Amino acid sequence: MTEDFSREVAAWLRPASIRVTQEILTARIAAIEALAESTPTQALVAAAHGLTTVEGTAAVETKLAEADPTFVFGESDLLVSVVAGAAVMAMLRADRPSVQVAHLVHSARFRGLTESVTGLGLEADRLIDRMSRSVRTRQPVKLSAGKKANVEEPELADAAAAINASVKRTDDLVGLVNRRLAQADEEIDVLWWGRSQTSYSSGEPWAKMDPAIRAITAGIELHGLIIFDPPFQGVFSVLRDTLGELDGTAELIALGVIASQTSVASNSVGPLLPISSAAQKIVELGGDKKTASSVLKHEGFNPKLAISLRDVAAQVLREFAIKDVP
Repeated sequence: MTEDFSREVAAWLRPASIRVTQEILTARIAAIEALAESTPTQALVAAAHGLTTVEGTAAVETKLAEADPTFVFGESDLLVSVVAGAAVMAMLRADRPSVQVAHLVHSARFRGLTESVTGLGLEADRLIDRMSRSVRTRQPVKLSAGKKANVEEPELADAAAAINASVKRTDDLVGLVNRRLAQADEEIDVLWWGRSQTSYSSGEPWAKMDPAIRAITAGIELHGLIIFDPPFQGVFSVLRDTLGELDGTAELIALGVIASQTSVASNSVGPLLPISSAAQKIVELGGDKKTASSVLKHEGFNPKLAISLRDVAAQVLREFAIKDVP
């Protein structure tokens, strides 16, 4: 961890601790580093936004106790949230960051949760933008004859090595060409989808569909067209142009009812998969909206949360991307 980041951590911890001695700060930083090197989970990112769960709190407090034997479990929810936030920030800034961490942060923002450390959302925005361009970088296709095997050499090993090297170059070239074709296919498919003005899954014009159904359907269809994660930023411009002005809001439970009739209901559930979780509860309870609302509320969701329809399609895309994150 860099010296600058250590200073940031000290500033974040100050409101969450009665005293921050150098010894305590060192222990807190060790816990943050350990969390940052662990596999990202929904619970950890939720904790970084003030949403405490048993799993998230346990993960953070265990690392705090390992770094500081004097740490008292259950001492402070604020401390847990700030330490989790610092760990997530470190994940976003890692040399080889996981785009799923950024998706989880965006999902927390979709839920209306507040980041525990300033700049988490902005850092996630930067990572998504950078990686969406990086995975679509056009690598030049170069043909190389390589070194020819000397057929006069008696050593078969030398000839075999030369053949293997040639095969590898061919495989690499084919892989590169296939990737370039996939990149082109993705862009063309998304553009044609945007120009069609019609849902390819239902055959119905977008303009004639209920706004909430339109948003969820568009997210599902785009998921089927996106090959590389995260989506390129132009996708969202196409999405806005295709769907038109989606004014108004819908409650989370209403979105869950609509999504329960789609592939969204087969996603995993979790604190940062609100639409998928609502859809699955509706399915599990045989369409009983009232009971599903009660269960969702018990699990920390607000089933009556008013969600802007403009944000729904992007969240559906996001939940497909993070459905395998525990």
